Amino acid sequence: PPPPAKPPSGRAVSTGKAVPSPPDPAAFSNYLGRVKSLIEKEWRRLQADANLRSPGNLFVETKVEFRIGSNGALRFPRLAQTSSYGEFDRLVLRAVRNVATVPPPPLPINSPLSMTFRFN
Repeated sequence: PPPPAKPPSGRAVSTGKAVPSPPDPAAFSNYLGRVKSLIEKEWRRLQADANLRSPGNLFVETKVEFRIGSNGALRFPRLAQTSSYGEFDRLVLRAVRNVATVPPPPLPINSPLSMTFRFN
């Protein structure tokens, strides 16, 4: 049998495999904004329900870290930085745990994400 024909030079040949398009940075940024909004909404609800009192003239800040699974599950939430106000820290961590699931990410997220919360 004759050898298979070669495509003409300079032309693309389809292999039948889909080539993933590069991630859209705007879509990813919008996704992270949505995740942040969902967690902040839960934080505000918990704050109101707990009647969290201001620490006076103090400004407190805490940072929570978590991962997002391919199915949108918020995984391994933890305090990456604590404040001097334990009740505030616990409520921030609880907000992330309560949200539990967000829409699946548009692409895999392989590193932890963090959010900073401030209160005064």
